[in-house]
Parts: sequence; C-alpha cells; structure tokens
Amino acid sequence: MLDVPGAGSRLWGSVAGIVVLPGLLTLVVALRGRSAPPLRLGHGHAWAVTVVVVLLAQVFPVAILVGIGGTLVLLAVLGRGGCEVMTVPNLVLRRHDYLVCLPFTAIDTWERARGEGRR
Repeated sequence: MLDVPGAGSRLWGSVAGIVVLPGLLTLVVALRGRSAPPLRLGHGHAWAVTVVVVLLAQVFPVAILVGIGGTLVLLAVLGRGGCEVMTVPNLVLRRHDYLVCLPFTAIDTWERARGEGRR
C-alpha cells in the first residue's frame, strides 16, 4: 500500500468505509431515477469495478476494507447473495440492481443450485 498521509487512519477510514463510500454509491444509483430499469452489469463491469477498488485500496486501504467487510456482513445477515458494492444502494433505494461479483457469483450460483436440489 502507498504511504499516503492519513491513509492509515483507522477512525477516518472506518467512517469513510461505513458511511461515505456506501453513501456515494447510493447517490450515483439514485441519480438514475426511480423509474430507471434495474442495472444488470456483467463481467466487464465487474472487472472495471475490481480495478477501481484495488486502486482506491492503495490510497484508502482502511476505508475500502471496512466498506467491503461491512457490506459482506450485511449481506450475510440478510441472507442475500450478490455483489457487496450494490448492497447499500439496493437496500436504501429498494432496488434490485445487479453487478456480477468476481469472487462470489460462482459461490452464489452453487448455493442457489444446492438449495433448489434439497427442495
């Protein structure tokens, strides 16, 4: 990680990861409007998001890790699959936007198939 002043601030990074990043993502999705069709973003968009997250993690490591970890915990508590990036915007805006999540889409697909096989 880069040695940027303030990048290691746990308090600022935690607040940014829990409040600022999800708030900005929610604002971006809200700007599309309530009547906009749900987003269905595939692998190309997922790669772009992954690159942006890795680059931001070089400057704001605590914020990115707390943001990702917090939304993953939220997804687990809610029992939902999907990409952690869209968790807060979907909950706040009551939308069902979807972004392929490179590490978790395969797991979500396997869990869904396994759950249907048990029924």
